Amino acid sequence: MKKILLVSCVFGFALIGAGLNAQDFLYQHFTKANGLAGNKVYSVCQDSKGYIWMATDRGAVRWNGFEFKRYNIDDGLPDNEALHIFEDAAGRIWVLCFGMKPACIENGQVNNRLVSELTAGFSITDLYDYNFLNEKNEHWFAFKNDSGLFLVVRPGTSDRYLVQMPRNQESFLINDVVKHADGSVEFHLPGFLIYLRPKARVPEMIPLVLPGGNNFQILHKRLKFSYRNHHFTISKDGYLVEYSFQQQKPVLHQYKKLPIEARKYFFKDGKPFLYNAEGKVYDLLKDAFVSGYSFLAGKEVHELYHDRMGNLWVTTLNDGAYLYPAHRLPFVKSDLFKDAITHLRFGTKHLFGTEYHGLFVLDEHYRLLRHFPELSRPVRLKLAGNKCLIASDQGLFTLDAALRLRRIGQFRTLKDVHWHGSDTVYVATHRFAFRVLSATGKTDTLHHGRTTSIWSSKDDRVWIGGLNGVIGLGTAINSASGFADSLLRQARVTDITGDAFGRVFIATNNHGLFVWQSGCLEQVSTSTASISSDRQLTRLYLDGLYLWVLGHSGLRRIKMPDRGCNPLEIRQYGAVHGLQSCIYYDINGTGQAGIPELLTDRGLVLINRHEPPPEPELGVEIYGVSRNGVFIPPGRWQELNSEENDLTIHHNAIAVLSDHPLVYEYRIPSLDSHWIQTAANQVSFNDLKPGQYLFEVRVRSGNQVSFPVGASFFIKPAWYQQTLIQWLLSAAGLVGLLLLLVFLFRRTAQKIKKANEESQKLAALELQALRSRMNPHFVFNVLTAIQNFIMQGREQEANYYTAQFAQLIRQTFHGSANNFISLSEEIQLLNSYLDLERMRFGNSMDYRVEVDASLDLEYISIPSMLIQPYVENGINHGIRSLRNNLGTLFVRIKKTGKSQMCIEVEDNGIGILESRRNKKNQTHSMGHKSEGLSLTQNRIDLMNRSYHTNIRISIQDLSLNGGRGTLVRIDLPIQQHQDANNNQMMR
Repeated sequence: MKKILLVSCVFGFALIGAGLNAQDFLYQHFTKANGLAGNKVYSVCQDSKGYIWMATDRGAVRWNGFEFKRYNIDDGLPDNEALHIFEDAAGRIWVLCFGMKPACIENGQVNNRLVSELTAGFSITDLYDYNFLNEKNEHWFAFKNDSGLFLVVRPGTSDRYLVQMPRNQESFLINDVVKHADGSVEFHLPGFLIYLRPKARVPEMIPLVLPGGNNFQILHKRLKFSYRNHHFTISKDGYLVEYSFQQQKPVLHQYKKLPIEARKYFFKDGKPFLYNAEGKVYDLLKDAFVSGYSFLAGKEVHELYHDRMGNLWVTTLNDGAYLYPAHRLPFVKSDLFKDAITHLRFGTKHLFGTEYHGLFVLDEHYRLLRHFPELSRPVRLKLAGNKCLIASDQGLFTLDAALRLRRIGQFRTLKDVHWHGSDTVYVATHRFAFRVLSATGKTDTLHHGRTTSIWSSKDDRVWIGGLNGVIGLGTAINSASGFADSLLRQARVTDITGDAFGRVFIATNNHGLFVWQSGCLEQVSTSTASISSDRQLTRLYLDGLYLWVLGHSGLRRIKMPDRGCNPLEIRQYGAVHGLQSCIYYDINGTGQAGIPELLTDRGLVLINRHEPPPEPELGVEIYGVSRNGVFIPPGRWQELNSEENDLTIHHNAIAVLSDHPLVYEYRIPSLDSHWIQTAANQVSFNDLKPGQYLFEVRVRSGNQVSFPVGASFFIKPAWYQQTLIQWLLSAAGLVGLLLLLVFLFRRTAQKIKKANEESQKLAALELQALRSRMNPHFVFNVLTAIQNFIMQGREQEANYYTAQFAQLIRQTFHGSANNFISLSEEIQLLNSYLDLERMRFGNSMDYRVEVDASLDLEYISIPSMLIQPYVENGINHGIRSLRNNLGTLFVRIKKTGKSQMCIEVEDNGIGILESRRNKKNQTHSMGHKSEGLSLTQNRIDLMNRSYHTNIRISIQDLSLNGGRGTLVRIDLPIQQHQDANNNQMMR
């Protein structure tokens, strides 16, 4: 034992000596081990499609967000060492290789023909100089022949100039090329300027003079650029030279010693920056170093580049490339907690429970304060007032603010712990769950069996999670309806917590997130997609209305409402912050600041909860087609022969920093307008008919969808499909078909007319039969209510009820004599019925009828007794089953359009699903079959057919969406009462 303690002490002092690494930002690192061609990376750029290109010592590579495509000498590059890479104005990729040899990649393939076209009519094809770049990202090439003549071109454009080298110049070096809006061009050379006016044949040469009278003779070869009509270059002795031209005369603005040995430059937000080989960045305009780039220190940096999303790419000459996301998260890494599995902010201190080295206590600057090696594998740390609870394999401990450690009980292999009240601790172990009093150590076993998590609410309810769901003590969770069949019974619970609104959140290892509220259990999607893609959850952390959910595929922040279980907002933290390659262990808050801290295998990550995570950049490219098994690149398959109608179209997604699986969606609108999903990056079509086609494809990542790209192609008809005879035969057949159709139409017109008349008479008879069945159904329910009053001895209510019923019967028989009545009569009948029902239910039922003031009740006609069956159903099957709650029924009649209206019948009853369960469980209801709604639906169907109305009924169970009751919506056209009656008389 002493030997073990000695080893632990030695290890602790070694860690103190190791110290803390400075705060860094999360990043991705690309080397040969994960697909990069070589670890020496010279240049990086992003093309207009979204691909990231890199020039390495072993060729060029293209990255689409998840895989690399390599280009080397076997693909057509002149040399495997690629020194520079960029995209020209025409969307082609240019690679500058060793020996000043250029190459061009077009449509995914090396096209050396474009290099020859670039130097057409010029005897020398090797570059003399390249990369004349200004703030407009314009790249220029210079080629030289033996006569001292230079060809200066800008790839992707028609810009092409021949420049004669000035006499008495031992060397010729172009620092920059600037083309002005008037067509004039400036060539910046060491010591002078060559100015070419529009349409002029002879250029002007203007000397550039430094202080002291010397020309710009010795300049840094690769550090020259333009910014806002000012030109910058750096001498080899480290001086910055800034100058401009006013009326073709040079004006010197700056000539000063730089505080940095600049290697290269880059533009960010349109402003120039310099940097050295260690990645130290200097703001040229502010004349100051940029502290935000200090994390690049220690790397042999060659180039810095910002892509369109603002992500920073760093190329190195010995360690591959680094990607720092624009919305990167800071993290702290230390050898002190390199194997940490749980973390907690304890006042100003940090507690880290590790896998093999016990518990570490660090101060706010992450310096070691105490080390407890005897705490074997602390798995959960929980705050308990001014103390900290520690659940470990060694047992249960408390740690106070003075860092005094105290053991409670003799338990081992703890899984979770929760502090309740002033002295009670709930503990979960690998064999059972128990309650212990911290002061006396007295225990009380709650559950036998393996437990994984435990939590208690303020009302003394204890929730115990295990391998097969949750056990709730002090609740009705085990006997709740439907709970035994839910997915939670099949789930391994990993964490449990609750909020101030009475909700209990349950994280599982295989079925995602569950929420228990008011006796209802719901499974909640933790994904931004419609189907949950992360069912393996590990930790939960509540931060007010925000629930942080930690899973195997990332971290999500869910904004919960004050009521209900449906998330208001879900945001994911992942690859766009550098979390893509992390393994997640724990998440907790930082006290009053409320900033979540995420413990990963890369360190402790600080989450900015107020910064909305950005969406990744998505794109898709169609890069070729296989025609009868032979691959053809784009641009050569727009027109196909009739026998070339078996096609496979190849496409590729571009998704930089995406957290969700990618799904392709494609269609050919002329064949099917719906999008078809596939995980494959190719789509095959067989036996296509001759004609013009447009193929469209897009890519989906979670809820984000890229813009579709399309490719058109035409399949020519065969010779026998184009002959004159075929056209004549087709025309003759068409004429014959038309004559036959005219003959058949005239012959059957009378039969159709007669059949329609008979159908209308039959529909009228069916409507009368339905009314005869509906009226007894209604009378039976009313008489039953009167009978109940008489049996209860309530004679006065029975007499009043009988008088009201007599009036209602008269109104009902008057209304049922016609298929249509005025809206005013329908409302009067409805009020009479609801008054009787309210009397029957006493104080437990109320109603409101709301009518749009813009509706003319006397002149609008609706089918008689249209609303009453749905009102009756809401009362008998929804409100009637309520317990200790006031049942309320709303009838809303409103105008929804110029000629449309709707009627809504809403109750706050138990809902359709619960009503069906009650019917199934109640034996007395088995002998009664409700026909009111089915008869009403049949009646409406007959009216729609007979009177050409368009009445639509929709019924919604509000309890399925967290509400209460049932909503019936009737949509129907506005029809004048007089017109409806005339229409009925005509029928």
